[in-house]
Amino acid sequence: MSNEKFNNSEILENLSHIKTITNYKTEYCKQTSIYFIIWGLIWIMGYSIPLLFANSITAGVFWLILGIAGWVITLTTYFKQKKMIPMPLFLRTQLQYTWLGLGIILGIFIFLICVGLLPYTLNNLPFYVVLLVSIMYLLLGIVLAKEIFIMGFWLSVLGVTTFLLFPSLMNIIFAFIGGGSLLLTGVILKEKDKEMSNVNSLNDLIHPKVRLGIMSLLMIYEKCDFSFLKASLSVTDGNLGSHLKKLEDAGYVLITKTFVDKKPKTIVSITDLGEHAYKEYLSVIEAILKNK
Repeated sequence: MSNEKFNNSEILENLSHIKTITNYKTEYCKQTSIYFIIWGLIWIMGYSIPLLFANSITAGVFWLILGIAGWVITLTTYFKQKKMIPMPLFLRTQLQYTWLGLGIILGIFIFLICVGLLPYTLNNLPFYVVLLVSIMYLLLGIVLAKEIFIMGFWLSVLGVTTFLLFPSLMNIIFAFIGGGSLLLTGVILKEKDKEMSNVNSLNDLIHPKVRLGIMSLLMIYEKCDFSFLKASLSVTDGNLGSHLKKLEDAGYVLITKTFVDKKPKTIVSITDLGEHAYKEYLSVIEAILKNK
């Protein structure tokens, strides 16, 4: 019986965190989309330069200007977002490990080039850039969203295929297919926020853990006495009473006080309105999980 109570409690705990965690991830995907759009445009312009100017010095200067402009816009946007919506601790910790992993991989890349195990030429440089960016997106995708992971996988396949089979078309492929893919990912992440906005539709009257537990038990048993609810949810009389009062005020439950063997007994039953609200709540949860 204790195991059953633990499992019920664990399920309710997980459900009560869905709104919070999904909100954080959705908001961060929305914030991230602007970076994909910025760097998608920079990729298209940067990799198009060698098509217009054969001089490698001119191309290098343009890349330097674009890179500086891109980082200025990126950092400005980042600090503005950080002030408006601080990143939650669990996500910040995950991203710290992601950036650490990327730093280690970048260090290995530089070491291999310095010792001559990776050839360093101007022809190879665009491929190395694409490869490093694809690794970064793979790592970020593990933390944030599958769309970013897919983008990283796609860029790595595109980079290797182009380098091996179409080296003469590298710049034009990276410019329009690679840059276009980044832009598309930015748009998809922006749309993801709209698709998952139903997380805000979760019924706040039902969502708290204890009230969700009350409604779940009433959907199973239709009627429960106060003692049964208290034992099943492991709460105090006062805590349970305050939650029942809110559900009663909303018209979701009906509370009947009676006597059994000359002892007072409180019976709680679910109303038609409460049953409808609970089913709607589950529908929203299902929609959120499908869009994860």
